[in-house]
Amino acid sequence: MKEEGGVRRLVAWLVILAAGAGLVAATWSDLLEGGATLALRRAGYPDARVTVVRAGVDWTRAAVRLDEALDLGIVTVLHPWRSLLDGHIERVVVSGAALTLDLTPGPDGDGGGAAEWGEIPVPPVGALAVTGSRLTLIGAGGVQTLSVAMTYTGGPEPELRADLRGEEAGADFGAVVRPLGDGRFTATVAGGIDDVGRLAPAVAGRLRIDGPVSGRLAEGVLRLSPDGCLAVTAQGLAPAGERTDLPEGLCLGAPAQGDALVLPLAGGPPAVRLAAEAPRLTVPGQELALDGVRVDATLEGGRLVAALTAGRLRSTAAPALFAPAALTARAEGPAGGALALSATVQGGQGLRIDATGRHDVASGEGRAELRLRPVTFSPAGAQPGALSPRLSGLVGAVAGTVAVRGDLAWGAKGLTTGGRLLLTDLAATAGPVAVAGVNGVLRLASLLPPAVAPGQEVAVKLLDVGLPLTDGVLRFGLDSAGVIGVERAEWRWAGGRVSARPFRLSLADPHGVLELEAAGLDLGAVLDLVELEGLAATGRLSGTIPVWLAGTAVRIAGAELAAEGGGTLRYDPATPPDFLRDGDAGSPTALLMGALTDFRYDSLTMTINGLAGGELTVGLAIRGSNPGFYDGYPVALNLKVSGALDRILRQSLDAYRIPDAVRDRMLQFDQ
Repeated sequence: MKEEGGVRRLVAWLVILAAGAGLVAATWSDLLEGGATLALRRAGYPDARVTVVRAGVDWTRAAVRLDEALDLGIVTVLHPWRSLLDGHIERVVVSGAALTLDLTPGPDGDGGGAAEWGEIPVPPVGALAVTGSRLTLIGAGGVQTLSVAMTYTGGPEPELRADLRGEEAGADFGAVVRPLGDGRFTATVAGGIDDVGRLAPAVAGRLRIDGPVSGRLAEGVLRLSPDGCLAVTAQGLAPAGERTDLPEGLCLGAPAQGDALVLPLAGGPPAVRLAAEAPRLTVPGQELALDGVRVDATLEGGRLVAALTAGRLRSTAAPALFAPAALTARAEGPAGGALALSATVQGGQGLRIDATGRHDVASGEGRAELRLRPVTFSPAGAQPGALSPRLSGLVGAVAGTVAVRGDLAWGAKGLTTGGRLLLTDLAATAGPVAVAGVNGVLRLASLLPPAVAPGQEVAVKLLDVGLPLTDGVLRFGLDSAGVIGVERAEWRWAGGRVSARPFRLSLADPHGVLELEAAGLDLGAVLDLVELEGLAATGRLSGTIPVWLAGTAVRIAGAELAAEGGGTLRYDPATPPDFLRDGDAGSPTALLMGALTDFRYDSLTMTINGLAGGELTVGLAIRGSNPGFYDGYPVALNLKVSGALDRILRQSLDAYRIPDAVRDRMLQFDQ
């Protein structure tokens, strides 16, 4: 009987203990739900709620929801009594958390709403694991969902490792964060996104960031700055549809003052201040490169200010279009709107180019005006070859002044350039061709490479193509391959005119025949250039002068000028030259003098042959008579005169003046 009573008492105690344990468990769950919910609401989450799913003596599993944007899912907390007595939790496991971030602009241009974020202290947790969770980003380009995995290890040197992956956008981003207390931390980040356009529709391509950063989270504001170099690489970036390749070795650094990124987590505009450096930057679609590039950029209050410096702006073409020069540039304006641009290029030989313009970030289109300050060339000073290596083999011995006002436009169709070129008293040689006294304003069809639009007109004091031609007007164009196309070339000389048939000529390799046509030349004016005492003539000459161009050689062959009708030729000096004065009576010399004292010709033909710059042979074939010589007996004279005819023709340059139409365009160049 005693044994039976003992069994009954044992069963009764077990029932009492079981009932007590159930009561304690229910009370513990209620306490946890109420206390945790109250703590989260006091921390700034008024809609927070904690629901205990199960609880044991040393563990608790609960569903935690902070607000609509942040659901922590199921949180399992391991808290043995010994660890609780020491003031920390042994382990926390979060499964199925869901965080939503709205990155689209709000009504005031800020980011979408978010909960109040305060300082996050180093948690008293031995270990934390986040699995099966997701982060949803709402951007202007659509919605992206990233899977989130995190592990946290506490102790004297706590460390947080996070990994975000998104299959839709091809995102893969990892970070190792080490809390330092007081909301401060250091981190090493690595990763990127394959399709940036899914978050920002104005940009496409892949972007990757690698390197160390430091930061602080306090009073709802996250502050980040690179520690040294934060490497940025990209592939196929295309803002507004325009492909942009970031330079190799691009390094983002901290600004001289303040933090690189200031991000209010509770909403509001971010502030970005970065200093970026790169050893080299290439301009898409152009044979241009920048060396030693540094960009200081600030984005704050919706306003962007960026300053760029480059130790060298250079042409990568072969040969280069221009010599290396230093570049400074600045952009300022509302982010995502129209930016005001300014830039200055400074190089050797006094080269300076100033540019101003605007760029629309949304459309990717922009325009700029540039101005090349006047550059004066001289044989002993600056030469075009020092400014443009491509010109060093084409032009030489340049003198005079040039200035440029240019226009640039860019967008989805690429870069287009144009402008106007002012030439003042320019002289130069290009192969066998020489020009002097060139004045005018030319419309440029392109700046890079340089090209002159067809139909441009300049005044030319001298064009020497073997036969120097003066006081002329030239209408021409120059294509990007260096081929000049002349539509009209006309010069006034000796009371008549000399013109050229339309022709094309490569400045790099001049070959071909230039057909010059002379009309109405005054024979007396031509012979006056000889300055031979007692020589006078009347009559008009017309004909053709073929000029053969072959590389550096220019030859006149088969040029023939004929008198348009009869005329006179008289040579009766007061003191004849020795070779004419000493002839015996009846000698050819005496007969020539007698015939030329009052010669009336019926026909006269002049021929010119020889090498330009050397000896030219001028032949005269004359048919006629002298009424006072052998009773007007018909005489045929054939004379040859050798000499540098170009020296004689150059004497007419003193009478040169710029045509009024050309001068007016020059005066309006700066207007």
